[in-house]
Amino acid sequence: ALAHAIDKKYIVDKAVFGKATIATGPISHKLKWTYNPTVTKYEHDTALAEKMLDEAGYRRDSEGVRFRLKAVYAAQYAKVFEIMHDQLKKAGIILEMNQVEFGAMVDMAYIKKDFDLSISSFENGSDPDIGVKRTLVSSNIGAIPFSNGAGYRNGRVDELFELAATETDRQK
Repeated sequence: ALAHAIDKKYIVDKAVFGKATIATGPISHKLKWTYNPTVTKYEHDTALAEKMLDEAGYRRDSEGVRFRLKAVYAAQYAKVFEIMHDQLKKAGIILEMNQVEFGAMVDMAYIKKDFDLSISSFENGSDPDIGVKRTLVSSNIGAIPFSNGAGYRNGRVDELFELAATETDRQK
């Protein structure tokens, strides 16, 4: 629902003046041998986001608020979070803005896990095993800077990264 509530094209156009490509996942579209262009895309649709939130039991209260999320971010992402704040508010989600110095963001997001939303930019490198794996595998959940800060856990993702690490045939 949040992905539908956020107008990513507007963010690209206004926050970075068209100098970006909308990501569809953690692997860059420039890494053609491993990028999957057929993944589900979450187009901007506030009405759909609201419907999904209602169906999930997140109804608006008397002030029109469904819930609040704590955003922790470094100054370089201020414009992005300002835009997301306004877009999420339309769906009844209040983004509590917390702009901090970069080191403080790393501490809050990766060490203390004191956030709901944050942005970090990672280099994909020439292989997802280099820059992406550390942010997704469950073995990398912990108080480790630039790790799986969100605490994402998916056994199939862990298995696929393990298989990919030992596979020499790129096609597979």
